[in-house]
Amino acid sequence: MTEPDKLQRPLQPFTKQAHLSNIKLDGQARWKGGNLELHYYLNYSDDDVMLPASRESEPQRCDGLWEHTCFEAFVGKPGDQGYWEINLSPSGDWNYYRLSGYRENLQADTTVKKLAITLEKNESGLELSCTVPLGALIESDTSLEISLTAVLEHPTQGCSFWAWKHSGKEADFHLRDSLRILEPGK
Repeated sequence: MTEPDKLQRPLQPFTKQAHLSNIKLDGQARWKGGNLELHYYLNYSDDDVMLPASRESEPQRCDGLWEHTCFEAFVGKPGDQGYWEINLSPSGDWNYYRLSGYRENLQADTTVKKLAITLEKNESGLELSCTVPLGALIESDTSLEISLTAVLEHPTQGCSFWAWKHSGKEADFHLRDSLRILEPGK
């Protein structure tokens, strides 16, 4: 039975390349009670993906997280050109941006003061989870448009770009055609 307030699906690399064949990435989003729950499941080996080092100090809001391995969500309201970009690093660092339209007026959204990221590693990979409080920005009974994405950094191959859906001729997570509808939970 599918749950309308939850989407779970595999993320696909923008380009199929041999060095990506051993990597599997799934993403799950749930919208309930004004909170957006995000979960990413990455199966990989250390030879395939590089992770940023964990912080010894308190994780913080940082720019440029997408330059290394980073899990992201793009979230909007149907019919509204504005949207949010959420960046979650395995280091625990994060950022939360508001844009007024396609790649327009990127600003840190200070409504969210802190995000707690949970990272669990095992022999086959990792699970990264985070709950983003959106209730002050989006009514909890409103549907969302959402896409889960990721940038994975590789030891010798640069970065690869993963998403639920790639809509453009180039890897571009900001395209609204890539977003899916997520209904609110009860």
